[in-house]
Amino acid sequence: IQPLKKTCVSGGGGKIVDRQKKNVCKRWAQKYPKVCLGLWFALGVILLFLGIQMFWFPGYMHRTVHQGIRDNFIFTKVDESNSNYNTWATGGDVPIWLEVWLPPFFFFFLPSPSKKKKKKSLPHFFFKHPIISQLCVTCMNANGTKQNKTTKKTRFFNITNPEEVLAKGVPPKIEIVGPLVYVDNIIRYNVSFSEDKEWATYRYWEYYTLDTERQSTIKPTDIVTIIAPWVGAFYHWYYESGKYDKDVLEDIFSVLSREDPKGVAFLTDTAENILFHIVSRTFNGTNHSITVPFGYVTNYSIEDDATYPAPWETTHTGFCFV
Repeated sequence: IQPLKKTCVSGGGGKIVDRQKKNVCKRWAQKYPKVCLGLWFALGVILLFLGIQMFWFPGYMHRTVHQGIRDNFIFTKVDESNSNYNTWATGGDVPIWLEVWLPPFFFFFLPSPSKKKKKKSLPHFFFKHPIISQLCVTCMNANGTKQNKTTKKTRFFNITNPEEVLAKGVPPKIEIVGPLVYVDNIIRYNVSFSEDKEWATYRYWEYYTLDTERQSTIKPTDIVTIIAPWVGAFYHWYYESGKYDKDVLEDIFSVLSREDPKGVAFLTDTAENILFHIVSRTFNGTNHSITVPFGYVTNYSIEDDATYPAPWETTHTGFCFV
């Protein structure tokens, strides 16, 4: 009977210990004691280095990252020598936290009609939303540098049969046209900061420039017919807020129906005018008058409009968060 070359013993927990391999490691350590000692020393140095890093490296990274954010995105004083500050003041850029936390979303400019009211002369969805404008924080190249810009993509529910709707009461035929893409530009001036560095106050001039590279088939000069925005305003004031009684609206619409039947329900104009040049409109009835302060993008957004009084704005600098 040949003797076994390898014997195994069952240890605690069901683990198998190979005695022969264990003896090989022991003999190797006895044969090369200095090498073994060096390996243990190297392991100790590595563990010591990692232990020191546990107390030093997180704080170092925290200071480095936060200081970088403060230098590039948090401004607490007027510093025209700082290129990042000048970009914020003149480039219309958005802070980094908006780029990270602000996903693309939709602005619906008209309020939703009450769901309790079942009678609707026009399709519900298009009655509510003649225009969908999508605000996106995107990255684009400007002057060879990568910047965060806010773009506005607008699509129109164009009605192709407004005459048939008025004459026969048929449902409107809708085609979605767009998008019409503009870049939001903001110039900030008369900037001042609070003593605690947490608030910035400034005047700003905002205007939009056409992004010709991202346009679809629609052009700013194309004629579009949409559900009139003031119809949605009247609908909201009567059905939801109760701001005006039924007799007031009936008085207004009775006059409008005689003077401008098509203008009661529809707005026909160029896409650019619908976006930028609707400021307000006054509707006169026999005994009542209503002014609708309505506009998709207010008129100070016109690029060459230097006469419009620039508004003041106060915003948080983000200083206390980093």
